[in-house]
Amino acid sequence: MLIYTPRDLGASIRERRKALGLDQVELARQIGASRRWLIQVENGKAGASFGLLLRTLNALGMQLD
Repeated sequence: MLIYTPRDLGASIRERRKALGLDQVELARQIGASRRWLIQVENGKAGASFGLLLRTLNALGMQLD
C-alpha cells in the first residue's frame, strides 16, 4: 500500500493490527501509548508523534521504504 496521507497510514496500521488479531488496547500497551492515541492515528489525525508511529510500525512488523 502506498501512503500519501495520515489517513492512509492510519488505515494501513488498522488493517495490519486486525490481520495480526490484535485489539487496540493490546497494541497500545505493546507500544507504550494510550488507546485514544491509537484511535486518533487509525482515524488519520495528523500530528502524531513520529517516534510512536515508528514503534507502532515496528510492533506490527511493518517498515517504511
